[in-house]
Amino acid sequence: LSYFFICSFASSIGSSIYHHLYFPFYQHFSIFSALLTTPPLIFLFIFILGTLIGSFLNVVIYRFNSGKSIAKGRSICMSCNHTLRFYELVPIFSYLIQAGKCRRCSSRISHQYPIVEAFTGLVFAGVVFHFLPLLSLSLISYVVLVSVFFVLFSLLIVIAVYDMRHKI
Repeated sequence: LSYFFICSFASSIGSSIYHHLYFPFYQHFSIFSALLTTPPLIFLFIFILGTLIGSFLNVVIYRFNSGKSIAKGRSICMSCNHTLRFYELVPIFSYLIQAGKCRRCSSRISHQYPIVEAFTGLVFAGVVFHFLPLLSLSLISYVVLVSVFFVLFSLLIVIAVYDMRHKI
């Protein structure tokens, strides 16, 4: 009986060494362990970063091919040309607080704005979560890879929403 325990113990050590050598970043990785070991505030921070980027993507979608500068100029209401204040530009929340209307003229604000902001936030959080196993390899390579995917998904969102908006 003790021989059996020794053999099974040696076998488990051998397979453990094998997994450490060949699969160091996937060892014991599961969705639940990633959620339990990664602080939720990181995902919240990435979601907020994504909504801020999504707000800028809305500017790019609206101003692209319209003769307006993407980098210069303040955001305005498209109906009354009222320059929006900083608290009217908070992603998602300002749309909800204003009930989807301009404060000055009460014209409807497109649903596109909060949808693109929320979707971009979710995509950014999803990218960070998807590549969590690679974080144990190298922080620099993880940040570079995630940043490349942020840029790629941002471009895809701009292209897709621009095409839907202009029915291309």
